[in-house]
Amino acid sequence: ILGSRRTGETQTINIPQTFNTGKNMWIIKPINLNRGRCIQVLNDTKSIVEYLLKIQEMKKIEGDHNNNFKCEHIIVQKYLEKPLLYQGRKFDIRIWILMIGGQENFVYIFKQGHLKATCDEFDINSSSPFIHLTNYSVQKYNIDFSKKEIGNEISYKDFQDELDKKNSGKSFIRDIYPKIVYIIRLAIGSAKSNINHLNRVNCFEIFGCDFILDENYKPYLLEINMNPGLEISSPLISQLVPRMVDDALKLTIDKKYYKEREETVFHHVDGYHDWENMWEKYSVI
Repeated sequence: ILGSRRTGETQTINIPQTFNTGKNMWIIKPINLNRGRCIQVLNDTKSIVEYLLKIQEMKKIEGDHNNNFKCEHIIVQKYLEKPLLYQGRKFDIRIWILMIGGQENFVYIFKQGHLKATCDEFDINSSSPFIHLTNYSVQKYNIDFSKKEIGNEISYKDFQDELDKKNSGKSFIRDIYPKIVYIIRLAIGSAKSNINHLNRVNCFEIFGCDFILDENYKPYLLEINMNPGLEISSPLISQLVPRMVDDALKLTIDKKYYKEREETVFHHVDGYHDWENMWEKYSVI
């Protein structure tokens, strides 16, 4: 039951069954931090309130060692208790999107993304961050990091191979990806008036959208990152990131300064022509 302080009205929200198996797990995270900093997974009101009060007190203390707590707002989000697993491990899907000034009614989505998996097998009863947080900055400290996949990063193709191996009858591109695209279009449409409020034309930004799937293959948007990590952390990322950035420049800076850029270096991605721009344009909802 959600109550409004302004009107006193209440609204009943039906939480999907995959979010609530009786464990009452909630994830608490700052909105403007990255690399898994200050994220907690808790399962009772007292612990949640105590943690929020701790953050509030730490924010008042000056010093560089408290930078982790210099957050503007905190999200308390229902934790997905029955996620779809990849070889027994939790994962989420990173998808890059591009926004261009003057084109707020459209969003560009890069055709290839990747899965980020944990090192340890999923256990809802564990408090280990190596089980609950897929962040590269967290998982790289696990002794099993990169043992199953380099960088714990998985391609769409390998994910599809796993779906086929499990006889799921699901196609990522046919059954799951269109739902992800719809959510992105909806999310950007809801926020487009705040994205470029100064109406700058010659500007652009790349964001990183993270999605999670429940055991019924339904996608949910976890967050949209303003500064997604672009470091080369695996052979998969070394193939995708240079092409993603270069194709973004062709849609932005090249349009302004290089009308017909002469190609001298190609960033090849398997399954795509070198001359093809891998950003796909969608209208927002």
